[in-house]
Amino acid sequence: MLSGCYGTKYLKDDEKLLYKQKIKGNDHVTRDELAEFYQQKPNRHIIGIWAMYLWLHETGKKSYNPEKYRQKIEKINLKYNEKYRKVEGNAKKESRVERKRDKKIRKVEKTIREGNLLMRWGEPIALLDTQKISKTTSQIHLYLISKGYFRSATSYDIAYNNQKARVSYVIHEDAPYIIDSLVLKAENPTLNALINAFEDQSLLKKGDRYDQNILSDENSRIETLLKDNGYFDFNKRYINFDIDTTIGNHKIAIRTVISDPGEGKEHRIFKIDSIIFTTDANVKNISEKRDHFNYNGITYKYYKDIYSLRVLDRRIFLRPGNLYSKSNTFETQRQLTNMNVFRFVNVNYDTTGGRFVANIFSSPRKRQQFTSELGFTLTYGYPGPFLDLGYVVRNVFHGLENLQFNIRGGIEGVPSATDFTKVLATTEAGFNVSLTFPQFLMPGGQVINNKFGRFNPKTRISGGFNLNDRPEYNRKGLVTSIDYSWSKDQKRNYTFYLADVKFINTDFKDSTFLARLEELQQEGNNLINSFLPSFVSSTSFAAAYNFGEYGVKNNTGSFLRFSLESGGTLLNLFGTDFLTNRNLEHYKYLRADIDFRKRTTLSSSTVIAYRLTLGGTYAYSKERVLPYEKYFFSGGATSIRAWRPRRLGPGSYTPADRDGNVSYNIEQPGEILFEAGVEIRQDISKILEGALFVDAGNIWVIRDSDTRKALGGGLEDFYSEIAVGAGAGIRFDFTFFLFRLDAAFKIYDPARQMGNRFILSDGFFDDPVNAAQRNEFPLINFAIGYPF
Repeated sequence: MLSGCYGTKYLKDDEKLLYKQKIKGNDHVTRDELAEFYQQKPNRHIIGIWAMYLWLHETGKKSYNPEKYRQKIEKINLKYNEKYRKVEGNAKKESRVERKRDKKIRKVEKTIREGNLLMRWGEPIALLDTQKISKTTSQIHLYLISKGYFRSATSYDIAYNNQKARVSYVIHEDAPYIIDSLVLKAENPTLNALINAFEDQSLLKKGDRYDQNILSDENSRIETLLKDNGYFDFNKRYINFDIDTTIGNHKIAIRTVISDPGEGKEHRIFKIDSIIFTTDANVKNISEKRDHFNYNGITYKYYKDIYSLRVLDRRIFLRPGNLYSKSNTFETQRQLTNMNVFRFVNVNYDTTGGRFVANIFSSPRKRQQFTSELGFTLTYGYPGPFLDLGYVVRNVFHGLENLQFNIRGGIEGVPSATDFTKVLATTEAGFNVSLTFPQFLMPGGQVINNKFGRFNPKTRISGGFNLNDRPEYNRKGLVTSIDYSWSKDQKRNYTFYLADVKFINTDFKDSTFLARLEELQQEGNNLINSFLPSFVSSTSFAAAYNFGEYGVKNNTGSFLRFSLESGGTLLNLFGTDFLTNRNLEHYKYLRADIDFRKRTTLSSSTVIAYRLTLGGTYAYSKERVLPYEKYFFSGGATSIRAWRPRRLGPGSYTPADRDGNVSYNIEQPGEILFEAGVEIRQDISKILEGALFVDAGNIWVIRDSDTRKALGGGLEDFYSEIAVGAGAGIRFDFTFFLFRLDAAFKIYDPARQMGNRFILSDGFFDDPVNAAQRNEFPLINFAIGYPF
């Protein structure tokens, strides 16, 4: 039985199974770094015993017959050759037949090359290979040398237990070599002076350990520095590092040598003589010649004058008489592309005739274009389909503006706001029109836009209609807004909403939900005012930062987003009489939230992810209420997964129905939010991933008029009111979307009596709280995408 679990039953008499391998003796270089050089890996085991992936591969191998698949390719060729003869002469149909044939053949060829489905899901047996072990030892040794351990030594040891082999790679690092002195030698004194002027930016520092990767990065830094200061034809091959290890005492001297291109030659500094921008490079018109126009030192060439040269000029960072700059060249190309008007932008340089000419070539996108997107959406309940149809008109007023129309509709499952046991369909639909300008529209904008060209400045004016049709109510809104956005690069984005105005009307459909709101109003809680016909206005600022490679699977990185919002700011300026006379509810509030997420790669197949979310809001209008969408909620597939969506909290408040029984039927809005989570993810196969997680958090209320505050919902005992849930899940990664299934358990429930809140407490499963949750252990969550 064990031979079947471990996989040794698949071995021949003279074969050994690579069962385990490890690295020992390393003190400073991590095992994860060195493990990257393994030339072979043991078969993975479930619970440390069962080689499931090997079993899958061997099971599939029993029915694998390459000859059968080769015959299948012959049949495909015969079938499609006949189809091809029927459409011969029709180029479009011929191409379609060829594409279908090639697609089917590629699929079969993949099976011949990689095996059938079970074989691809599994992995072949890991046979002990001493040649690969020797190569691993050699690669590890070379890596240690590259990290400054010049006197290191590596060896390996193999321990046998019947047909199983355990390999140990033994490391002796010795002391690393430290940089003692740095010397620059450039044959050209101008180069020498330039590099020394930026010496503080050097990546090589005295006292640091020698690292070959840092030398490579320093090489790139010097190349970029010189290319940004006119040295157009300079490249890395002119940079060399001489390493002197004869100083002794594990110290080295590094001499950076910048050589000339040849005997008697010097590196030339290039100045831009002229700039030519062809705005329609892909357009061919034999009967006409392109017109020429000079603006701010740049010659524009085009068949039709359809672009604002003033707007284009702000996105160009090259000027005649300036030194060549690699960074400015790249930034010009990037910022022109960011306007979403050109399909491609290329910048190249012509050095013929003793002149240095910058040529910018752009190809326009289609002026009018339809787009469609079909997918799944998830707000806080259960995923459902959505369809988004778009129509864009580019360069609509010849100022590189984009006019866009969008129609969106979607359905998703959400728990009823009055009965969490029911999952009902919620429909969201909307129509939106927006006009985006590639500049800031504001007083003094000319000066600001000239300075902000590198920040991809945009102004967007939009308006539309939104519908949210829930089982309890139908909420319709007219929306208009004006916002400014800018970004320094793809990793730092900012948005300022000067005005975001909504007219909202709500029709109640569920008498139970309306009755509950009226009960709360009688108790002094004016939450019902959040559903009155209303005028909502706000001014807000949001920023998002992506550090590293957050969002790329199995890559280390972090993400930070925060927003600040002031609701009713316009009302403070213009008063509320106009709204009061028309029976429109209005709101004044302050709101802030911050969301931090981080992913750290533990190994090639394991990632640990964290998140921390904080939020707070304060209403200061007469009724002290917020628009319903501006409250914070906790619980659900993207929140605290052991609680139903929007049912956690506030604080230690225990919700009860009219008869005094514990009930989680009503959603629980709050004004303070704290949530945190940690999740470990492990690849199981190419499309399957497992996860273990812990979530913690809650919401609280701060208004004295909210009756829940006196019943435990206030922020009096923060630490003892943090709910904790844990569980396990699986993810199906289909590349274009990820489906997630999580099972979560309540570990610490602040709604229970003190002393009964921890899952191991004697009274944790006692009534009355548990009577409302008997079918929730565990709570199953379905979702699209990672929780964080």
